[in-house]
Amino acid sequence: DGAAAAAGAAARTSKGLPMAILLQVIQSRPQLKPEIQRIVQREDLSEQLKMQAIQALIKPSLQAHTLAQQQQAQAAAQQQQAAAVGFGAAPQQPPSPHPPQL
Repeated sequence: DGAAAAAGAAARTSKGLPMAILLQVIQSRPQLKPEIQRIVQREDLSEQLKMQAIQALIKPSLQAHTLAQQQQAQAAAQQQQAAAVGFGAAPQQPPSPHPPQL
C-alpha cells in the first residue's frame, strides 16, 4: 500500500513520531500522502530534515487527531462513570421527617 510505504519511509527516519500515528494521520487525511512521498524522495534533505518537514506538514492533522482521541476517551469515561452510578448501591429512601414511634 502506498500510504504504508510513505509512512514506513518516513517512520524509519523518525525518532519522535511513531509510525502507527503517522499511518493513522495518513489514513484520516489521504491528501497528505503525495506530499509526504515528495518529501521522502527529496535528495537535497537529510533524513532528519525530511522528518522535520513531515512533522510540520502533519502537525495540524496530528493535533486534530489527538483532540479527537481525547474527546473519545473523555466520552467513554463519562459513559463508564454514568453506568457505574446507574449500577451502584440500591436507591435509598429519604429519611422520614418523623422519628419512629416505640
